Amino acid sequence: NGLAAGKGVIICNSFNEAKDAIDKCFKEKSFGNAGSTVIIEEFLEGEEVSLFALVDETGFVLPLITAQDHKKILEGEKGLNTGGMGAYTPVPSISDTMMEQLSNQFIEPIVKHLKKENIDYKGMFYAGLIMTKSGPQLLEINVRFGDPETQAIIPLLETDLLYLLYSSATGKLNEIKNIKWRDQYAMTVVMASKGYPESYDKLIPITNLKNLKLSNKDYVFHAGTKFENNEWISNGGRVLNFTSLGEELSKIRNNIHDLINLIHWEEGYYRKDIGWRYINE
Repeated sequence: NGLAAGKGVIICNSFNEAKDAIDKCFKEKSFGNAGSTVIIEEFLEGEEVSLFALVDETGFVLPLITAQDHKKILEGEKGLNTGGMGAYTPVPSISDTMMEQLSNQFIEPIVKHLKKENIDYKGMFYAGLIMTKSGPQLLEINVRFGDPETQAIIPLLETDLLYLLYSSATGKLNEIKNIKWRDQYAMTVVMASKGYPESYDKLIPITNLKNLKLSNKDYVFHAGTKFENNEWISNGGRVLNFTSLGEELSKIRNNIHDLINLIHWEEGYYRKDIGWRYINE
């Protein structure tokens, strides 16, 4: 029930797996103090969607965009949960109208309740939803941007981010008539250290990074890196984020893979199936 860097959820497919998960928390102390209390809840099956909105102290909710994270370490949504191995935005199956409906259904009531409790929340509101056969369900709430969703979202935004955040901070979100986005998709692929989210080696050289030729639609965001002795080295679990923009998710992903293949990092790992729900290959 504590902070676990996005890795505190264990999906169990049997009683024995559930028992092992509890032992991991209480006996092995795998999550430290964060695992001293556990929550056991129903497993919900469906497509996950991250819905982002800005809120101000008046209770005004401004929906922004949707994205889809890929939490599992292995391709095919297998293996352990991670902080996120990749994301893309917007989610093709969620129209602007549906995004408004989801915001009205899940975010608005929570913000109204906060007002009722005299909590003047303002800032980012991130609802983690799952689209089940019986309808959308709320999985989690975060009062921050998502990682790696943000690395895909921000390059699509054409409206000044500072203007949006300042409007949220000063209670003027209702004055924003339109948010301008690039009419494209964006995808981020995370490159992690082999062994993540468990044990992994650090301080491994990553070469050829500075020689990458990036177009104005390509970005490389550093996360767990360190610059030492005139070279980049790994210094964490999730190390690099490769983001690219374009009209087709399949072409965007291929472009990212081409960029990743230009660098040399023996201990690097990435999922090759980011966006699999909407890419037919």
